[in-house]
Amino acid sequence: MTGEHRRRTLLVELVQKKFEKLSQYAALLTSVIALAVAIWSLREAQIHDELSLQPGVSYVWHTSRADVSVGLFLENTGSGPARIEETRIYLDSRRVKEWRQLADMTANLYAKDKLTWHRYKQGYVLGQGKTIPFYYSKPEDVTDWVSFVDLIQRRVFVISTICTMYDKCHDVCSTADDKDCANIEKEIKKANDSS
Repeated sequence: MTGEHRRRTLLVELVQKKFEKLSQYAALLTSVIALAVAIWSLREAQIHDELSLQPGVSYVWHTSRADVSVGLFLENTGSGPARIEETRIYLDSRRVKEWRQLADMTANLYAKDKLTWHRYKQGYVLGQGKTIPFYYSKPEDVTDWVSFVDLIQRRVFVISTICTMYDKCHDVCSTADDKDCANIEKEIKKANDSS
């Protein structure tokens, strides 16, 4: 074997060894890239699900004599379910512990024992397209219509913490834009603390 031939053989062997080592790294790199793509795809699917299953929860009041029931209701017009985590009630900027207490404080607006209220426990799930009543009556059982409408639309402030099935939570309130709920509640608390 000549020196030239031997150098070529050594060079070929060296290239083959480097190629074998590179092949191992390439297989590892391909596996890592495949894993990264799979994780990214799962995350994108979760984001898609979160966005496509958003609840659209809002307070609505029915104050027309033509309505079957009048009062304050919570509805979900979104594409996903909503979990009610907490509901806080204020009457004339004072905290009311529960709907029953509010009913007792406003009983003079209704015919005797004709007011109904519901207390939904923490974690109650409001399904898509569903509406639930919180504080309501039949229109014919309201004895002071003007005061009733004023109560529902101005004097009562209700704020609920609503969560998606992915535990993303936000506040909704009865008489203001949702983005202002927390600020309004802070102002109410601040005013109560200073008085």
